[in-house]
Amino acid sequence: MSRSGVTRRRLLASIGVAAGTSIAGCDRLGTTRYAFRSAPADGTTLTDLFGVPRRSDAFHYDRVAVDRLIRTLRETGRVTTLEEPLLEALPSGQDGYVPAYLAVDGTYHRIRVAAEPATFDRWVVWMEPLPERPADATVAERPRADLSATDRRIVDRIARAAVIARREGRDQSETRAYRRGVVFFDPLNPDASDLVPDPPFRHALIDPAAVADPVTTAAPASDPATAETTADGDVPAELPVRLHVAPQTVGTTRYVHALDPVTDDPETFRTRLESEHVAASFDPGSLSAPQRDVIATSLTAEGYHEREPISDAFDAVLSRLEFGDRTIPAELDAAGWRSHYEFGGAYYAARLWITDSSIVSVSQETEDPIPMDDGVEIPDDGVEMDANITIDE
Repeated sequence: MSRSGVTRRRLLASIGVAAGTSIAGCDRLGTTRYAFRSAPADGTTLTDLFGVPRRSDAFHYDRVAVDRLIRTLRETGRVTTLEEPLLEALPSGQDGYVPAYLAVDGTYHRIRVAAEPATFDRWVVWMEPLPERPADATVAERPRADLSATDRRIVDRIARAAVIARREGRDQSETRAYRRGVVFFDPLNPDASDLVPDPPFRHALIDPAAVADPVTTAAPASDPATAETTADGDVPAELPVRLHVAPQTVGTTRYVHALDPVTDDPETFRTRLESEHVAASFDPGSLSAPQRDVIATSLTAEGYHEREPISDAFDAVLSRLEFGDRTIPAELDAAGWRSHYEFGGAYYAARLWITDSSIVSVSQETEDPIPMDDGVEIPDDGVEMDANITIDE
């Protein structure tokens, strides 16, 4: 089975982990669990299903920055990002990126992504969790106070990373810069931040209970198998941290997005989408009641869940979606696949996650994509690409 280069941490972060300990120390359930999700809940059109996502997994590309990057891609046919691509990488059981298209001047283009290593000198800010509150230093008890919106987001991000590091017993200094804190990649501008180069505090207290993150969020109550795995371990009620702010040579990945023309004929384009990306078309009247229930439940917020051995109805739906090889790679605790289907005249993106680890719960953020040719001009909110972004998420 081929798979993309998804690290264990990135994979688990993307599907949600309910854990108080490191992966290596967790007990296995002894049975395989399946989670099946479909989106959007009400379906969409075939062409809009393959529009460009409006969000990025990279901290430095908020919604405004992503919209501007997509506009640049439309206008120039090429755009570059750092650390994360604009398109989602396919899950561990597949290679490449989620298929996405743009219509420019009447021609439909597929967005192709090429990745290459890159190195930059950038400011990095991160928090080191401390074993106890330092007695000989001033400690900020409200580190977010009086900071700009962007700086508050940075503090929140690095505080989450510090809590996770403490829970996992991991040395932050050995973690990649972007994973342990925030790197001032463009469009983040260190000149507009009060944290760089002389922050208003060097030591602080953070409240781990107030830190919300997909990696540390408890599993849904409907999944009792993971509900008991959310203890905070040895993380204290108030975690003392030391703030690190320094320039650093950062290794990252440069993603070059380019437009690959497909066709200028709408019907030919739809036919191509159907043949290349839509795995199945379900007729509600021809499905059994259990099969209809599988699909209907997959459209809910919690999704559809089963354990091994799975039911005949679930197996039939997964087989139609070409989820035939359901093998978890040996080095991972979970694996995921993505497919697309038509049901009742609407189109959906489907995700299947499989795990035999007791710490993995499934979560999925979905957002309407940018239509391939929406004709709506992106509003100018005064934030330039080389300026500091000051919009809270």
